[in-house]
Order: sequence, then structure tokens, then C-alpha cells
Amino acid sequence: MKKTQKITKVNKNAKVTKINSATRSKKETEMLNRRYRILNLVVSQYLEKGEPIASDFFCEHYDLDLSPASIRREFSFLTRDNYLTQLYHSAGRIPTDEALELFIDNFLSSGQLSAIMNGLVSSLHGCLEPAQLKKADKEKESFEELVDRLAQESHSLTLGYNQDSGRLYRAGLDYILDQLKIDDPKQLKAIMLSLEDLPDKLEKIIESQKANQVYTYVGQNNHFAGLEDFSAITINLPQPNWLLAILGPKYMAYDKNIALLQLIANKLS
Repeated sequence: MKKTQKITKVNKNAKVTKINSATRSKKETEMLNRRYRILNLVVSQYLEKGEPIASDFFCEHYDLDLSPASIRREFSFLTRDNYLTQLYHSAGRIPTDEALELFIDNFLSSGQLSAIMNGLVSSLHGCLEPAQLKKADKEKESFEELVDRLAQESHSLTLGYNQDSGRLYRAGLDYILDQLKIDDPKQLKAIMLSLEDLPDKLEKIIESQKANQVYTYVGQNNHFAGLEDFSAITINLPQPNWLLAILGPKYMAYDKNIALLQLIANKLS
């Protein structure tokens, strides 16, 4: 399988990631296509439930005309190739950062983004009117309302940074705390500490990005130290001078969250 870049950005000319090659035999190609299909199903299940997937569960819920032994063998190959991992020996598998990046890359190349954005227009209609967006650039309350709506739609921590005023607003922290089910006070403290000094971290993101493009940072590749189990989706909007970011667990809804930020960029342009 072709490995994707560590930072994924929306690119209208992106090519679909392929796992076969003209130099491979038909049998080898079929095997790799089957392996990719299994990986795609594992990632989809993980994004839906946020839990490890065992091979026995996979066999029971997906009819791929493969024996349990074949599924276990494919899981082993995907683990060997660093697309799946086990938290401990007897646990099920979860996708690695590399597998999630591959999934996102292929989603962006699939043509599904426009359809998802169209589906979001009605639910965000009031926030996306030109007059309302202009108001959000001038009024603190309107800007906070926009960030609140993004948090509600994404069920994630959402950051809005107005670079002209230096105002930073965040909403939706309760969503990720509920999703992570954190009971350890030390872990909760570590997360809260990692969210300090956000303006400096956001400025570094701005410096590294092209304007009006959505960037996705998975796991250890995100810019927020101490949040390696999180992913971040960001966009730098020079007119108005905003940075918007959505942070959540690595099993966040990447398709919807990418569509949310791209939709706002499209409306502003």
C-alpha cells in the first residue's frame, strides 16, 4: 500500500491512493485489494465506535467470504505493515495514524466531500449568510456563536482565533471529555495543560499553512503537545483574519469535520 503524507490537505487534483501495481500479478493485486477492503472496514468501524476491533467480531459482522483464519492472517499482515496495532496482546486491533491518514487521503480523492458539504448547508444556514459572517468578524458575540455552532455540529473541541483582535474562543471541551471517558485526574490535568498557550501554538500553525486550505493532523503529527491521542483539522482564513480548528479523538468524524471547515472557506470566498 502506498503511504500517505503525514499532513493531509484538501487538494482538488489529488489522485486516489492505489494499493496495486501493473507489475504485480492478478493474484497479488486481488490479495492487496482484499487487504485494503478489510483495512477500510476496520477503520470505518473504529471511527464509528472508537473501540478496538477483534478478528472474531469482524468475521461475525462482515460477510467477506473469508474464513476466520484468513481474517486473522490479514489482520497480522496489516499489523506487520503498520496499518493496525494492538494496545496489548489479547486486545483487538485499532488503526494506526498511518492507516487513518490513508483513509482520509482516499476520502478526499473520492468526490464525497461536495455531497457532505451540501448536506450541511441547511443545518448551518443561519451562520453562513454573508452578513452573519461579516458580523462575526466584527462582534465578539457573533464570532463565539459561530464557534459554538461548529462545536455542536462536530461534537468536538472547536477553537476560533481572530488574529486581528487576538481573541481566542473555544467551545465543546465537554464533548471530547465525554468521548474519552477520562477518570484519571492526572490525564485530565495533562490535557488541560496542553491547551494552554493556545495563541502561540495557533500562530505556528498559521505560519505553516497556505490560506483557505483545510489541513488534517492525525495523532502524533498534530501541533498540540500532550494531545497525541487527538487529531486536529484546521483552516487559515485570511479574509477575515481567522484560524478555525477542530480537535477531537483520533476516531473523530473526519469527513464531516473537514466538510464543515471547507464549507466556511467556500462561503467566505
